[in-house]
Amino acid sequence: MCLRGTLGQAGFLAQAVIVIAWAFGGAAIVNNSLHSRELAQQRLQLFDDGELFRAKLEVMMGDLFGISRSMRATLEAQPDITQEEFSRVAGRLVNEDPAGNGHLEIVNIAGAPGLVLTLVHPLEPNAAVVGLDYRTLKEQLPAVLAA
Repeated sequence: MCLRGTLGQAGFLAQAVIVIAWAFGGAAIVNNSLHSRELAQQRLQLFDDGELFRAKLEVMMGDLFGISRSMRATLEAQPDITQEEFSRVAGRLVNEDPAGNGHLEIVNIAGAPGLVLTLVHPLEPNAAVVGLDYRTLKEQLPAVLAA
């Protein structure tokens, strides 16, 4: 009986070890599943954030493009525009916020007919650049001509 009792205890111990191993294995599988689900949620959130950023950037770029086209049309229609008229038009464009998000980033607008900067808004903080001839800035001239 003694031998049988020892085998019975060994069998019980083996069964207990198997149950514990199954429990740890199951816990590891559940943990892995939860981790995978969390990673999928983070990826989805990152994708959503990226899409929101892309949409905002697209709106902002469209706004900036529209503003530049408006200024160009104004200057073509009024080639002899005065600084006062330029500032009035530019001030409306700079202060516009079509997207309603308060993030339009135009700070200054300048006009350089004949590559000489003669119009700038706002004038007061930028008065020093009035009269600047881009043809004398050899490093910047290619970019100015490309614009």
